[in-house]
Amino acid sequence: MSNGNTPNGIIRESAQQSARLLVRTLQGGVVDGDDAGRREGDDDDDASSRRLRRARGLSAVYANTLPARIRAAIAEDTVDVVLNDGSAMPLAQAEKHLAIKEERGVYPPLRAPIAAACARARDRFAERCLVVDAEGLHLLDEAHQGGVASSRHIDDLKALRAFIAASAPLAAPALEVLSVNSDAPIGDALTLARALDRPLPALTNDQHALELVRLTRPSVGDAAITRAGAPRGLLGHVVDDGERRRIFWGPFFTFGRYGALVAGVGALYGMVLGDSDDNDDDDEGANDALNGDVKGDGADDEAVALARGLGAGLGLMLQAPPVWRALGVSGAQAQALWRERIAALVIQARLRALVAVAVVDVALAQDPDDDGPSRHHEQRAQLRDQVRAAARGACGIDVGQGAADALMAPPWPDGRVDLACDDALVRAATDVAAAAAAAIALRDAFDDSAPLRARGLLGAIPALRGPSSAPSSALAALLAEVC
Repeated sequence: MSNGNTPNGIIRESAQQSARLLVRTLQGGVVDGDDAGRREGDDDDDASSRRLRRARGLSAVYANTLPARIRAAIAEDTVDVVLNDGSAMPLAQAEKHLAIKEERGVYPPLRAPIAAACARARDRFAERCLVVDAEGLHLLDEAHQGGVASSRHIDDLKALRAFIAASAPLAAPALEVLSVNSDAPIGDALTLARALDRPLPALTNDQHALELVRLTRPSVGDAAITRAGAPRGLLGHVVDDGERRRIFWGPFFTFGRYGALVAGVGALYGMVLGDSDDNDDDDEGANDALNGDVKGDGADDEAVALARGLGAGLGLMLQAPPVWRALGVSGAQAQALWRERIAALVIQARLRALVAVAVVDVALAQDPDDDGPSRHHEQRAQLRDQVRAAARGACGIDVGQGAADALMAPPWPDGRVDLACDDALVRAATDVAAAAAAAIALRDAFDDSAPLRARGLLGAIPALRGPSSAPSSALAALLAEVC
């Protein structure tokens, strides 16, 4: 493991400090404030010192923004929904009523007020601005202007641009699959939102997810995994604070939230298998990398990328028909859910890719010297407009301002490596786009039932080291299988 006195060890410890802060704040603990004071070596200008300053700066960003963000997430979780007749009900109750009303199609009189209530309680774009402003304060040595991703993830951005172009023909057939499964046409923000996260109380619920973990955890060995309660905005997020790995959990009964939670389970299994592969590897560099450390000025080491790709692939593989059938779902239902998951992945991957690229492009187009208060406001309004337009380009449907803002939301710490807001958007988009290719590689190396066998996924990291399909080609192959 990384020595805590080395630059890599200090960077990892900084990320774990942010993870502990997240857990402590969620548990109602007192936040000590930021630890951004200057330290020995901060005046040096070598690559190692710059990385240390960046890690400390990001730790300070999280320390200064997490409490407000968590308060907003809790407020969203507990907001009252005001209906058209002036009456109100708690969000959880409103969503239960929505599940009944939307059995066969979208129900605007309830879905629209729920969306409005959540937006009132939690302003995702304001969260982004809070974090980006904090980055500007604490990452001054990089002259951070919201476009760090452009220099730190150049290869990822090139890959995303290629994915956007190559996956364009997949959007229409994916929407058709979602329309059939939803028993309703998709033509606006509300119908799209329902199609991607439609209520399915009998199938996509937290009890099924809990049983999934019970059935599949032996496939990665004897890993200790902790479930932690959290607001719905953190559902499926995984943190490793150096002492334990946690996945944030809560009650739900919709298709999209089930997918988010199972994607988190896959990410968690990817961490476990990555660390297991690391322990079997004599290469100290790979050891450091799998502990969340990075080479150069932010580009992922190959081993880090493999562990991330594995998590994305497993998150998809855990929703394949064999796993659903092991949960007691009929063969026909399992196939229908898999078909819906692949179609939703096409749309979600394109949404994330287009938004991440748009955010970076807007940042690159801005003049860093033209930053007066009025211009600053104008630039942010421009960003929202362009991101919303980019999201529409994913499938030809306006997703609405709230959904577009949510796609720009800043990251939560994971304990592996702290990321700036735009870096995180690029990384998340890259991972979602690559999920199909990783899942196919795993299926080819093992089979769809591997997650159901004890130690069945051991050796998964080496299985991903060979050649793989391009993300768009892999996604097209899976979509062709289910259409």
